[in-house]
Amino acid sequence: MNTIFKFLFFLFVISKILSIAHVSKKHKPHYFHRLQLSDSITKEELEHFLQIEYIIDGDKKEFGELNDVVDLKSHAIYTRNNKVIREPDRSIHIVVGDPTFYYCLNILAPFLSKGQKVKITCPNAVPSKSFVGRIPYKTMEFEIEVEKINKAWKLKEIQDVFKVEYLSDAGTDSYPRLGDIILFNFKMYHANTHEMIYDSTEFKVTKFPFRFVLGHHESLECFEIVLPTCHLGQRLKFYCPQKYLRTDMHTGTEKEFVYDHDVYLEGVVDHLNKYFKEDL
Repeated sequence: MNTIFKFLFFLFVISKILSIAHVSKKHKPHYFHRLQLSDSITKEELEHFLQIEYIIDGDKKEFGELNDVVDLKSHAIYTRNNKVIREPDRSIHIVVGDPTFYYCLNILAPFLSKGQKVKITCPNAVPSKSFVGRIPYKTMEFEIEVEKINKAWKLKEIQDVFKVEYLSDAGTDSYPRLGDIILFNFKMYHANTHEMIYDSTEFKVTKFPFRFVLGHHESLECFEIVLPTCHLGQRLKFYCPQKYLRTDMHTGTEKEFVYDHDVYLEGVVDHLNKYFKEDL
């Protein structure tokens, strides 16, 4: 009974993570400063560890890199009470380098290309840093097919496109991550005349949400792209071209704040409410 409870709890937590990690098709995946690959592992070591069986070759043109989101179609196979259970196919999104994902899929993702299909055997006792714990079976087999690789923003790309200037260093290592609640206080200026057109501190009910959940797309798109590059308490200045002055709503509609010009913003991340506890 305890084993069944653990497994159900695992599925519940995984579903929460995957719901937070949903990738809007209108957005490139986020850049996360703190992400890193779980381990330095060679392809030969990976094949030995996961007992990989190659079913279909991928295009071998593009592989998942740090922060990229890999869309997978997968189903699990395991044994319970001497009976082999095959779960139905499900679509999942793996953020390359995110330690909260199941360890075996995390280390496998950077080696997969679009269209590739493999079968892996994942040992239960793995050195996972994931807070979701271990699956309560000796082994889990997965059949995995790569449907798409969503390329994430890169740090230099963000800094170049948005002309990011870091105006202070608050001396903290707390960076925004997917699912965190961010409070960003800022002033917005006309990019050409430098006239101030908005001050978030002056409004209780604001036109632009400056407290938002990173990854839910209910803030200006340039906020979600740029703010993960700075840390708590750091003041920064950046440009926001017109096409990034929009926000996706939970209703599925897209709301655009239309200007006949670009803007630039100067502000500070005043507060972070972490989605889960990090070792900083």
